[in-house]
Amino acid sequence: MESLRPSLVEGAIRTPREIKKETFETIHTSAIQVDDPIRVKNRESYDDYEEDLFLLYKLFEVALKNRLTDPLVLGTTDHIPQPTKEFSNPIWHDIQEWFSDHQQDEDRHAAATLEGDFSMVPLHLLCQQPNPPIGIVMTLVQSAPKTTAYVDENGWLPLHYACCCHCGDLLKVLLEEYPQGVLIQDNQMRTPLHFAFCTNASGHTTTTSTVEDNMKLLNTIEMLTNLRSETAEIADAKGRTPLHLAAAYGSSLASLESLVNTFPEAVNLKENLGRTPLHYVMANAHEMTSPTTLKFMLERSNENVIYGTDYEGNLPLHLLARRATKYNPLEDSPSRQNLEICLKIYLNAKPPSKYVPEFCAALQSLPQWLRTCDGVVTNTHVRDILNKNISKRFPTM
Repeated sequence: MESLRPSLVEGAIRTPREIKKETFETIHTSAIQVDDPIRVKNRESYDDYEEDLFLLYKLFEVALKNRLTDPLVLGTTDHIPQPTKEFSNPIWHDIQEWFSDHQQDEDRHAAATLEGDFSMVPLHLLCQQPNPPIGIVMTLVQSAPKTTAYVDENGWLPLHYACCCHCGDLLKVLLEEYPQGVLIQDNQMRTPLHFAFCTNASGHTTTTSTVEDNMKLLNTIEMLTNLRSETAEIADAKGRTPLHLAAAYGSSLASLESLVNTFPEAVNLKENLGRTPLHYVMANAHEMTSPTTLKFMLERSNENVIYGTDYEGNLPLHLLARRATKYNPLEDSPSRQNLEICLKIYLNAKPPSKYVPEFCAALQSLPQWLRTCDGVVTNTHVRDILNKNISKRFPTM
């Protein structure tokens, strides 16, 4: 399946007015030196007020470029971090110091609303961090509350970005200030809930593997759906509900149950190509969580879904077969093993009550190494269907 969205933007910013080249080079060079942190002083220290604002924006941009993962998370009751508190990375300290040196509301508002490349304000940049300092988040929000409703050129709110990282404290701040954001759709009609299952900032899909990851994802889903349950029903421009993406990219059982309990009809819904969530999980049968996801979907899908075709005549089994053709017959990897497991799970599901010609064609489309693996040819359901409806022998060569 194709990636949900491109990697997060990390381009250089555009300032309202062009600044001096030597100033930019000095900032860029010193910002990446951890042992030589930038110290942003009052605006009286600069000839150009906009240059002062740019310095702060550049700090957020450098923080994003370095993907700071170890900030000190301050209490959500702090209006702004105090100078006596220490951060594990000097960039956060520099940002804190800028706001400490700029107490006037107009200065903070100007800084929080400064737009850079792709129409992103500092809050957009900060929400791309996996675990941003909440004190700084609150400072930005309190300085310009309306920025929680700002969209960049892709139509993404800060909330869209934040849902990729599953940071509960960050989501709480954003949702309390702009709860309507739950239903806001981007240029491709995706809500923040779609982004909970998208490609994250590090370039990896949000397939979960640890208890902590599972809990964070579940918490993100519940925070959004508890606020507005209809967000689970909204389809993107390709007709995909959040459940389609959860099936494609992997999810915990608790997260799947939360989505389905919120919107049970999603299990049987087809997107623009006529594919159900079951098609999506079979197309990604090589993923680590696919076997458990497949069992979940089969238990809740009716026969029309299990043996239903998309608008090109493909059963879910056809899509698994396409994935399997990408593997070397001699390869012995966990992903190949997952393909075998998913095939057996699918074949052991409730057999169709009537002859399904596409089912036989899908079986024949499986690569030889998968057709001949243990439990496929000998599967009771498969043998019954073939014996009753096909005159020729099931090909194994």
